[in-house]
Amino acid sequence: MLDALWSIFGEDRLIYGSNWPVSERFGSYETVFNIAATYFCGKGETAAEKFFAGNAKAAYKWISR
Repeated sequence: MLDALWSIFGEDRLIYGSNWPVSERFGSYETVFNIAATYFCGKGETAAEKFFAGNAKAAYKWISR
């Protein structure tokens, strides 16, 4: 599933968002987060930074204050 999302949207259009507490039905928050972290960190530091923060900042037009 993650490979499909990666190939469809690429590193510039994916944003991390947990589905907690719904995800607790399938595993702990730590387990679910680690799945995403392992996958995206495997794509390289730049891709992981975009996924976990950079793309959200761009999408929501974050202004550092």
